[in-house]
Amino acid sequence: PFAGRLTDRISQNKMLIAALFGFSLLSYLFFSTQSSGNYLYFLGIQALISIPSGIYYATVPVMLTNMFPVNLRCTALSVIYSIAASLSAGLTPLLSLVLIQKTHSQTAPSLIVLILVCLTIGLLLFSSMRKRNLSIGFQIA
Repeated sequence: PFAGRLTDRISQNKMLIAALFGFSLLSYLFFSTQSSGNYLYFLGIQALISIPSGIYYATVPVMLTNMFPVNLRCTALSVIYSIAASLSAGLTPLLSLVLIQKTHSQTAPSLIVLILVCLTIGLLLFSSMRKRNLSIGFQIA
């Protein structure tokens, strides 16, 4: 609720970028604490990473619903969610295991998080540039 209220005051894109930076900064620490054996440290990092998670999960559903007209919203979101859930649930553990085996580092899955953060920020920037160009009168082919 706090993140949703803050999102109403600040733009959704800024809140999403703040959450993404939080993920990128805390993901390495999160993965390193999982194998450290220090449970107090792990709980602290878990509490910290819940802040960008709360911001992300308060912002993204609203952004997704605003992307589609009302008559297509349920169908489009269910298809997109199903595809994304299938890919992430199936590929992420496999990619994490391969990264850990190849690098011999328990923090290697944080690379997946960093790559996804960079892709998301790139897509947000592209989307905002496209909206700005279309509002001026230019069209991107």
